[in-house]
Amino acid sequence: MACEGSGETAIAEGLYTTCARTDAAYVPTAATGLARLRAAGGAVREAVRALDLVPPTSRAYPAAQQEAATLLAATGTDTTDLDQALVIAGRAGFDAADRARLDAAVYRRGLELVSTGRPVSSGQTIGGQAVSERGMRRGLERALRDLASVTADPAERIALVDEANAVRPWSMT
Repeated sequence: MACEGSGETAIAEGLYTTCARTDAAYVPTAATGLARLRAAGGAVREAVRALDLVPPTSRAYPAAQQEAATLLAATGTDTTDLDQALVIAGRAGFDAADRARLDAAVYRRGLELVSTGRPVSSGQTIGGQAVSERGMRRGLERALRDLASVTADPAERIALVDEANAVRPWSMT
């Protein structure tokens, strides 16, 4: 961590990698440090791969998976990253409110990507929703309603329901 803190990222990455490979007791700490370095350098997928070094039997596994899902949701550059965020979130052990926040972030980002007119492969989905404006709106509406259902503050709940109504796709029925 000293090398990381002093800006010697190449040395820090090498040391984290060595720790992760040689001592199972330090894998979670080393993987988290490695992911932090890679994410700071803009290598999001490599950061997620680093977090995947934490074995499912480790008590740090849920936290590593939550970090991976959050990282992909916040910085995902394409629909594959966003779908992967939801896949990881399914096994990460989020509580209901945090899961709904993550889902909302993913679908907001998906709606932004779709709105830019980027080409999308036919049949592509994010969390089971078609990668289209309608699909992303449906997913975002559902996530906002889920978040409203677990929110204790009445004013915040009303604001979330209003936002869900605003993003809801138009229908003819």
